[in-house]
Amino acid sequence: MSETLKIIIAVLCIALLIYLAYSVYGLFTKKTAFEQAKSSLRLLELNVKDIEEGKKNESEILLESPNGWAISAWPYKDERNILCKKKYCVCICPQKGIFSDLEDYMLECYKNGICFDSDTKIETLNLVQPSSWYLKLWRNIRHIFGGDEKNTPIEINGLFNVKIVKEEGIILIKREK
Repeated sequence: MSETLKIIIAVLCIALLIYLAYSVYGLFTKKTAFEQAKSSLRLLELNVKDIEEGKKNESEILLESPNGWAISAWPYKDERNILCKKKYCVCICPQKGIFSDLEDYMLECYKNGICFDSDTKIETLNLVQPSSWYLKLWRNIRHIFGGDEKNTPIEINGLFNVKIVKEEGIILIKREK
């Protein structure tokens, strides 16, 4: 009987250790994604400011993280992000999923996103065709039902180039390939 009790206690202790290790790993992973987002946003902000101030005509930068997040310019579809202090801003926020609506995205952005403000109108433009059939279908459905084709969030999924240009008074952050 005492051997059985020792085994049960040992199993419970191992389960508790696994749970604690998973919890600690989750804390570091979440912080790492936020730190990656801050770094990517800072790089975007520096290049946008250079174009805004006329120091450059265009800029191309390499972004790679955090995966599962998106770059979006606000206002988006006449909605303002409450993290924006000025009329225009750019945010990097986690995405809940491909079928989440604008309200879900804005809530997630408010809770876990990071933004920078601008005096110049900024739009994001994702010209990359999705690789999976369900993302292609979702993009087509959004287009049919009035999705914004000019200001589209840029999904972060691996290493890619972003081109920043000023056209007709608007700064465009474009993902072309």
